[in-house]
Amino acid sequence: MAYISTSSSGKESSRLCTVIIEQDFGPVVANVVSVVLNHGRLPLPLLARYAGLKPRIVRSALLVLIQHNAMWHCELGDSPDEYFEANPDEILSRLRFGRFVRLAEEQEEDEEEGRIAREVIATVLAHGKLRAPDLLDKLPPEFSLSKRKKLLLRLISSASLIPVSASSHISPRDKLLRWEKELRAGIKGIITPKEIKNIKEQCQRRWLAEQEAERGASKGEDGVTVGMKRKHTSGKSSKSKSSSKNKDEEEFQIDDGVYFRVNYEHFNIKLRNKLIADAASRRYNEQAGAVMGAMLKAGEPKQKSVREPTSEPIAIHQTASHIPSSISLKRGLALSSRSAISKQSECIAEYCAILAGLDNPGPAGAASRFLLGGKGRSGEYVIAFENACARLKRGVLDALVRDRFGNEGARIVNIVLDKGKLDEKHISTLGLLSMKETRETISRLHSASLLHLQEVPKSADRAVHRTFYLWFVDLPKAYLALLGQLYKTLGNILERKARETHLRADVLARAERSDVKADLGLLGRTDRERLEELDRVMEMLELAQARTELAVFVLRDLPGGPQGSWAEDRGVGAS
Repeated sequence: MAYISTSSSGKESSRLCTVIIEQDFGPVVANVVSVVLNHGRLPLPLLARYAGLKPRIVRSALLVLIQHNAMWHCELGDSPDEYFEANPDEILSRLRFGRFVRLAEEQEEDEEEGRIAREVIATVLAHGKLRAPDLLDKLPPEFSLSKRKKLLLRLISSASLIPVSASSHISPRDKLLRWEKELRAGIKGIITPKEIKNIKEQCQRRWLAEQEAERGASKGEDGVTVGMKRKHTSGKSSKSKSSSKNKDEEEFQIDDGVYFRVNYEHFNIKLRNKLIADAASRRYNEQAGAVMGAMLKAGEPKQKSVREPTSEPIAIHQTASHIPSSISLKRGLALSSRSAISKQSECIAEYCAILAGLDNPGPAGAASRFLLGGKGRSGEYVIAFENACARLKRGVLDALVRDRFGNEGARIVNIVLDKGKLDEKHISTLGLLSMKETRETISRLHSASLLHLQEVPKSADRAVHRTFYLWFVDLPKAYLALLGQLYKTLGNILERKARETHLRADVLARAERSDVKADLGLLGRTDRERLEELDRVMEMLELAQARTELAVFVLRDLPGGPQGSWAEDRGVGAS
C-alpha cells in the first residue's frame, strides 16, 4: 500500500500531514486525511463511518483534497465503489511552498517579470490547479494582460507549470498494477522470471514516459508541448523569421481547456542545485561555488528529476555565460608568476579540475568529488549529484547528532563511519574518551537507532564471554530515524505556532481593524507589547521550521541514501 507505514517515522509523518492539512483547510478535512492515512485506501461509505461525518461533508472534503492534489481516487476492477488514497508526498511538499514562490521570482532576470512569476506560482499553489483564463483573471491588475500571458507561456514552456490530466489523480501504484495485469494477460502459459522482469521494465518505461508528458518534457503527436497549441496563422506569417527566444511566443498559445499545476520537481531541482553550489563554496571558496553554480545552471534544462545520480555531460564553454560578472575567478586561485592563465575559460577549467578531484585521485578524493570526467581544458564534465548529495546528508547527520548528543556523540559516529565496525575499547581509544563516557554515549546513540550492534561469536555455543560485540552505523536506518525526529519536530513547531496565535487571538482581532491598521497608536501599550512578543516568537518558529524542513528535504528527497517516495522501492523514477 502507498499509505504511510505504522513505524515510528510513519506515525510522525502521518501526524505531520494531519497538522499541515488542519492549518490549511481546517479540522474537518484534517479528520478525513487522518482516517485515510491510518486505514489506507477507503471507499466513501467506510470513510464517512470511520471519520464520524456525514457523507455529504466527507465528499466536500475529498473534493478539496483532490483539487489540491493531496488525494488519489480510483476504481478497483469491477467494484462499483470509488476508493480514495492519500498522497503524503504532496501534503509534505506544502511546507516548501514559500521556497517555490521565491525561486520562481529569482529565476526571472527582469524585476517586474519576477513579480509576475511570483504571483502566478503563488496563485496556482493557493488554488491547486487552474485553467489559463482563470489564472490570468486572478492575477493583480497592475500587470498588463500581454505581460501576464507572455510570462505564463514561458512558465509552461520551462515546465514550471505542468498540465493536469485525468490519470494524474490515479495512484501510480494502481497504474503499475493495471499495466502489469494487461501485459501478463497477453502471455500464454507459465510466466518465466525473465518475462516478469521484462514486464516490470516495460511498466517502468511507460510510467517514466507518462511522467515526462505531465512535466512538459515530451511533446504530442503534432510536436507541441502538452498543454499548448499552435496559433492559427497565415502562410506568410508562418514563414517569417524569428529569434529562438520568442519562437514559442510567436508560434504557440496556451490551451484554455487544460488545467495547470505547479511542477514541484522543477523547483526541487533548483533548490538542490543551490544547496550543492553552497556546499562547493564552503568546501573551497566563493569562486569555486560560482563555477559549480554555473555548471548546474548550464545543465538545468536537461535535469528532469531531483533523484538522478548524475547529469548529462556539460562542456566548459557552456558555463561561462552563467558566471556573475561580479565574480573574479583569478582571485580564488593560487597562481604562480609563471602561470599563463589569462582567459576566463582557462580559469573555469582549473576550477572544474579541482571540483572533479583530479589533484586527489585516491578514495577520499573520489568520495568528495562534485564533478566527474574532464579531459584537458576543453573536456566535458558530469555533475556527480549522488556524491554531492551524500556529502549534504552526512553534514545534516553530523549537525543533528552534535546538537542532540554533543561533541562526544558526533565524534563516535564519525569514527565508526570512517573506521567501520569497532568495539567499545577501540572507540574509546580513538575518540579519546573514558570507557564510562563511551558506554553512556553509545547507549544513547543505540536507543536513537543511530548505532547498531553486531555479534561475532568465537565459538559455536555463542557464549557471551566468547563473543565480540562490534558497533556500526547503518546510514539508511540512521537517516530514517532522523527523519522521524524531524517530522516530530515539524509537527511540534506547527502546533506551537497555532497555539501562540490562539493565545493572542483577541489582540490580533483588534489589530485587524481598519482604523488600527492606519494608526497602531490606537492600541494600548499592553496590546502592542503582546503583538511584538508574538512577532518575535513567530519569527523564531518560522526560522526553526525553515531549517528543519530543509533538513527533511536533504534526507528524504535527494539521492545518496533512502528515498521517501514509494516509487523508489519499485525502481520507478530512477534515471
